[in-house]
Amino acid sequence: GVFTPFGLATDYNKHWFGASHGTKTDLEVIDISPTVAYRMGKFTLGAGWIIRYVHGDVRSELPGIHGSENQMDLDGWSANSWALGALYEFTSDTRVGFSYRYNNAHTVKGQHNIRGTGTFMDGRYHGRSKMTLPASATLSAYHKVNDKWALSATARWAKWDKFDDFVMTSDMAPGAGSWIHEGWKNVMTYSIGADYTYNENWTFRGGLAYDRSPIGTKRNRTVRI
Repeated sequence: GVFTPFGLATDYNKHWFGASHGTKTDLEVIDISPTVAYRMGKFTLGAGWIIRYVHGDVRSELPGIHGSENQMDLDGWSANSWALGALYEFTSDTRVGFSYRYNNAHTVKGQHNIRGTGTFMDGRYHGRSKMTLPASATLSAYHKVNDKWALSATARWAKWDKFDDFVMTSDMAPGAGSWIHEGWKNVMTYSIGADYTYNENWTFRGGLAYDRSPIGTKRNRTVRI
């Protein structure tokens, strides 16, 4: 399969009062995951290898230099993540599944651009960052009540405490780059849903979810995420 497990974007006016903390953040993640599965009666096991592309565009104004722009435009591929899953079918109408997704560190590289300072700092440099996206475990259940109605429920755990510090480095000068302390925490998400089969062509689906923020305190909230 090909899918996007994570993604975000924040975009502020370049001249807002907090521009030195961030003006734009754009994170794109695309996963390509070839998978295999083996069925043994009512029990099915599956495994997948995750090939991931990450692209980030992070911009801010340099402190004290109005109208300047400090940009990190980084991307990269990795193939060091994997997923495991299991499914048990009690009957043809009732089943329970569990999956675990392991995420390792991802290194992205690219351009560090500084513009608008009117000094020797303006130019294009090499940038780099290393980030770890969260591992997750999911437990789901499905039950078909009758020919019209079906119910489902999911509980998901995400290991966001790996997203502790967000560090970007540059070869512009020793120590150049940025360091942002995130301090996120692990969280649970719970959801319930229902399917209504109107006819063979139409099925209506709805549900509710309770999803806590991984940001532990207001002090850890940044303008970027």
